[in-house]
Amino acid sequence: MERRRQLDIAYFADKDILDAIILPNRPSIVGGGEHGFLIHYDRGHNHEISGFEILDFSDFVPHLYEPGVVPALSMRFDVQKTIVSVNPDGTVHRHTVDTDLRGVTLHEALEWAYHEYVLADHPRPAVSPAEMVA
Repeated sequence: MERRRQLDIAYFADKDILDAIILPNRPSIVGGGEHGFLIHYDRGHNHEISGFEILDFSDFVPHLYEPGVVPALSMRFDVQKTIVSVNPDGTVHRHTVDTDLRGVTLHEALEWAYHEYVLADHPRPAVSPAEMVA
């Protein structure tokens, strides 16, 4: 049975890192993965996934639908995004806004994030990343 959870996505353009946190946010440990895809596990419940971090996100998307790169999850997500800004004095500000994404898979949420953050100034392609891999 699929569970429905809230997913908070934040993109750090200066470092090309995407964070996707399954709410509520909680202390976690990080496990390595392929192509810079890191999995966060709840520190209190070691086997429960609590989020993801993708290093070099703009280069990651061609690997999105490769077998074994993104874990198969029995959950769907309602997605919100957090906009992070840093003042010259180093103060970090976070502003969270809702998106229209409801009941999407992790793959769909990551594909949306790629279009939202990396391709923001470009039109959406006629083919999805899933079709590019096929």
